[in-house]
Amino acid sequence: MSLQAVSLSEQIARHLGEQIITGELAPGSRLPENELAKQLDVSTNSLREAFRLLEKQHMIELQPRKGARVCEVTDEQVRDLYEFLFMLLSRLAGLAAARWQPGEIEDLVEMLPQLEQHFKNDDMRSAHQLAFRFVEVATVRFAHNRYLTTDIQDLIPLLKRYSFIALQEDTSEFRRVPADLPALAGERGWPQRGRRRSGYPRIRRKPVPDRATRHRQTPCGVGQRLAEK
Repeated sequence: MSLQAVSLSEQIARHLGEQIITGELAPGSRLPENELAKQLDVSTNSLREAFRLLEKQHMIELQPRKGARVCEVTDEQVRDLYEFLFMLLSRLAGLAAARWQPGEIEDLVEMLPQLEQHFKNDDMRSAHQLAFRFVEVATVRFAHNRYLTTDIQDLIPLLKRYSFIALQEDTSEFRRVPADLPALAGERGWPQRGRRRSGYPRIRRKPVPDRATRHRQTPCGVGQRLAEK
């Protein structure tokens, strides 16, 4: 089994990325470097590296002399991401169909009824996590191409964000996320109910919380706890 060390900056990026995905850090929110470093109990150097990782994932933007800011979300951005990422996932599905070996898809097949059960239980958060776990495992296992793997992995957090926003308004949108993926496991009859005419989620803007609210949302001492894991 291969073990990969995760740097503190990567852990910080995952922590902040999760807050962006779930809307705790709303679109347009400022991320004041010094204040955030103190709240997370990390150095500004580690935080800056985390910012660069999040910028690469299109989660935040770094503005000269203004600092970091959570990216806005528009219908055009959602459309562009869905078109490009599902093109990549279609390629991944083709590679999997051509190259899979016994023992490589059984665990993925087992995820599909679990996903359907989450739908039946109206547990969208668990369904959200499991569907993207499916994508992540399939990407590592079947891409066999560093550029395809990197492109998918870098865009998955953004897709998680858009999907999570859509879940707050219409749970049928979530079914589109793994729509092309069951081909990896040979599940031709996977339900694809409730698609929108446009094929993409509509994004409704939410108000940006004030600074005091954002401070209450961000736990202190995160850097110390992350480093101890």
